[in-house]
Amino acid sequence: MDLTYRRLAAILTGCLCAFISPPQLHADDLQVYRQARLAPDDPSKVKLFGADVQVAGRTAVVAGVDISLDYPVLYVFRFEGGGWVQQARLELPELEVNVSRSGSILRGTNFEASASRIVVGSPQWEDSECLDGRIEGRVFVFERDGSRWSGPDEIGLDDGCYAFASFGSHVDMSGDRIAAAGVVYATLNGNTGYARTFVKTDAGWQLERRFGCSTEILEDGCAHDVDLDGDVLLIGAAGDLFETPGDYSGRVFVHERKNDGWHTTTLFSEGAAANPPEPCGFGGIEDNFGDDLAVSGGTLAILDPQSCDDNGNGSYDNNPIQTITYEKTDDAWLPAATIPEVIPWELVRDRMWVWDRELAGQAVYTRNGPAWSRSLVLDNLGPFASEDRFLRYDFDGSSIIAGDPYNDISGNNIGSAVIYSLSRFDDVPYDSWAHDHIETLAAAGISSGCGNGVFCPGDPVTRAQMAVFIERGINGGGYAPPAATGNVFADVAAADFAAAFIEQLWADGITAGCGGGNYCPKDLVTRAQMAVFLLRAKYGAEYVPPPVSEPCFADVGDTWLSPDWMCQLAAEGITAGCGDGNYCPDAPVTRAQMAVFVVRTFGL
Repeated sequence: MDLTYRRLAAILTGCLCAFISPPQLHADDLQVYRQARLAPDDPSKVKLFGADVQVAGRTAVVAGVDISLDYPVLYVFRFEGGGWVQQARLELPELEVNVSRSGSILRGTNFEASASRIVVGSPQWEDSECLDGRIEGRVFVFERDGSRWSGPDEIGLDDGCYAFASFGSHVDMSGDRIAAAGVVYATLNGNTGYARTFVKTDAGWQLERRFGCSTEILEDGCAHDVDLDGDVLLIGAAGDLFETPGDYSGRVFVHERKNDGWHTTTLFSEGAAANPPEPCGFGGIEDNFGDDLAVSGGTLAILDPQSCDDNGNGSYDNNPIQTITYEKTDDAWLPAATIPEVIPWELVRDRMWVWDRELAGQAVYTRNGPAWSRSLVLDNLGPFASEDRFLRYDFDGSSIIAGDPYNDISGNNIGSAVIYSLSRFDDVPYDSWAHDHIETLAAAGISSGCGNGVFCPGDPVTRAQMAVFIERGINGGGYAPPAATGNVFADVAAADFAAAFIEQLWADGITAGCGGGNYCPKDLVTRAQMAVFLLRAKYGAEYVPPPVSEPCFADVGDTWLSPDWMCQLAAEGITAGCGDGNYCPDAPVTRAQMAVFVVRTFGL
């Protein structure tokens, strides 16, 4: 079958239906590809393993309690060689814990983790320099350099001793910026909630700014929760905060950092200003708009309870709750969708980890257009879910980690932690730039990665690998070309890797080799060469792109290849170049870039 006929067949079966459309990942595509139980290397030295958990790509952190000294320890795991291995054990000897089954095990200690940093908030930390051992709170920071972790660096308040400051009651981080919240009790002006941001400098962590919620705060709900994503900081102010008595509606402050400083937008519960709810019973949680919140990119997710929770147990007495999402439009944040009966916990792009009242448990919701729908339920994750009684969770868009500090499956009662991967490849997290294209490429059967559950997105593509990508892009993931003869190119024997694909690429007229009767299968493919391969694969061996009057990229005017090829690739939306108005024609194509090229070229 010649190339033109096979291409027509591919079009009729939908393989080339839309060349420049981005891939669409749907809710029913979400599934667990791998799961693993994490275990400490020193099980005899730890208890309550799983007291808190965090996951960030190929890094997972599990909190436990030192079995002899009763202080918190953090176990850091890295995904390497196809499995999770312990990389470090980090100690926090100054912090107290609660080893009973009632109350918080870590006494409010909470942490956030990235691949190279762990930020720990300890609101119960006692400052020995303050009178009467006042509980001021601290933030501790561990840093990773290669495989070694150092620290912790200590961040404290710099404006005197407070009674029960609770600094570090909530922490978050994004890049080299940390946000920490706290509540100062018994100040001259009453109870005051606040948040602060710190930035990493050569001199260490420096205070960037203090954030309050009002000039006259009546209660301690300010900074009840904080969430930081890039240049956007959310501060939830839940409770009776403001000048109007009985206004229990709550607020969310959206701080955005721009070139001229921080700008603030205040979000209210819908209708709260015109019709505030009645006050709740003593000690109850009010109609706490912003009691839980999350931000990712240009999307906000904010809890909007519809009534009181007099028991203060987070159930809102089975009265209605909802999550409202907001989207950034020009300079305003506008309501986009309402999700009934869920509480937002984590938001990563188009995926949200929630507590789902209907399930009385956890679930992942995904966004399709403006609407959100349930796509994965914790109870359906696999056999581990039925063995554990998970109490702590985290979600980074690609993985779910769950901890059960009271698990006794192993017989030693040290606790348990399980991690579930929702991505085909552990080195392609959900927030990576080429995630959707790589997942689409794999779902189409064009690539199964480079082995051991990874895709190797940064590795360069060889001319042999490129032949496989191109031919399967043309013919579909299950395509198997005729057996190789070994008589086409002098450097490609019949038994060599991808020999059949290389010879088919030649038969289709897409390549004539690299000169001298050779194909150079181990040479790397450049971005200039890829332009020719892709356009000939799409339009046929005789294709010549239309001429351009002037180069569309700054660096393609003086290359061996006519700018026409690279400009046509850009005109069809297959590439936008490599940045700063350049195409980088001589740069090798990486496997991640190849995924984008193939998916866009063949409309997968």
